[in-house]
Amino acid sequence: MLRDLLRPLTLPALALACLAAPAAGQAKPTATAGLNVAANIVAPPLNLNGTRDLQFGALIPGTPGTVLPNAANAGEARGVGADQVHTLTFTFTLPTVLTGPAGATIPLSFNGNYAATCEINNADVCDATSFQTWNPVTSPSHTDTPKNVGPGGTFLYTRYSVYIGGRASPAAAQRAGTYTGSITVTVTWN
Repeated sequence: MLRDLLRPLTLPALALACLAAPAAGQAKPTATAGLNVAANIVAPPLNLNGTRDLQFGALIPGTPGTVLPNAANAGEARGVGADQVHTLTFTFTLPTVLTGPAGATIPLSFNGNYAATCEINNADVCDATSFQTWNPVTSPSHTDTPKNVGPGGTFLYTRYSVYIGGRASPAAAQRAGTYTGSITVTVTWN
């Protein structure tokens, strides 16, 4: 009788029926794979370094001294590697005075077109077509888009400079001596 019940089922059909319904409590087959994780840290696309200090030079008491951003004695910071960015935003932190002997001060003003940016060409000079000035007091953060752009939206030149000038106004009875201060320029890019 048992033989008659098994006869209609062929051996392959019986094997398939056993595979399709695992016994209760039996673990299901699993497979695993291993993956590696990697990261590549690259240098920032732009490094900014101070290359020239803002110098008012010898001032006469009671006579203001002005330095324009395109003057040889203007302050300059140069960015290297600018070919990998699309816009640059420059922000200045500016002093209000220069401090000298015995705490004497000279008032400073940067309220005018005393800041500038420029792309530095392959001859290591400012490309005049990209020179742009702005007022760092009314616009403390200034965004610049490069003028000399090549294929893929990258700069043609890999160097970029930001300049700062200003006005120092010594008093008529200003104490003689050396006066100093500090300026910070920050650049962000995308």
